[in-house]
Amino acid sequence: MANKGLTSARAAHGPAKPSTWAIRGVALGPREADPAIRGATWAAWATGPHGERLQAHGDSPEDALLALTVQLRGLSG
Repeated sequence: MANKGLTSARAAHGPAKPSTWAIRGVALGPREADPAIRGATWAAWATGPHGERLQAHGDSPEDALLALTVQLRGLSG
C-alpha cells in the first residue's frame, strides 16, 4: 500500500471528524503493540476528549479509515 494513498484518504476524510477527536493510527492486525487490534484486517482508531476510543476495520488501510470516518461523522450530528 502506497503511503500516498493513505495520506490522500486521511486528508479527504479527516475534516469530517469532530474537532475533539484525534485519528491515532491505522495498522494491520493482530498487533502486539496494541492488544485492542485483533484480526487479519486493517484497523483504524481514534480517541476522544475523555479517553473514548473508536475502532473500525477494512480490507485496506483506506477502507478502515473510511469506516472510522463514518463512525466519527455520527458523533458530530
